[in-house]
Amino acid sequence: MKTNNSSGRAFAVMVGVWLIIKVVINMLINGLSIGDLPGDIGQLIIAGAEVVLLYLGLKYTNYVIAAIMALTVVIHVPGNISMMFSVDTLLQAVIYLAEGAADIILAVVICITPSIKEHFTNTPADLSEK
Repeated sequence: MKTNNSSGRAFAVMVGVWLIIKVVINMLINGLSIGDLPGDIGQLIIAGAEVVLLYLGLKYTNYVIAAIMALTVVIHVPGNISMMFSVDTLLQAVIYLAEGAADIILAVVICITPSIKEHFTNTPADLSEK
């Protein structure tokens, strides 16, 4: 596989690792339960797929993943803000809002940083090259 920018790839993979860590954090915050297990496993699978895409560096996948990250934040912000008005869920809301801020920052970074953008120039044919 062709590596267009090794530092860009390394940072992209770190973003992917963050996505997995975030799922695990959310699983712990929400409590582990059998009923939530299928959804949690689904989220882990999606995060794992995002790590693979971030590693491969296929053209435009950084924009797709950034859009997914930003859309997820936008969807959850109203609920997270409303949780801040309850003492019982205040800490949880602060953690979720911090995760959202990190997601937005990382989404912007994978879209505008030159070394990362250079990593995302592979075509499917480039994946078979050594």
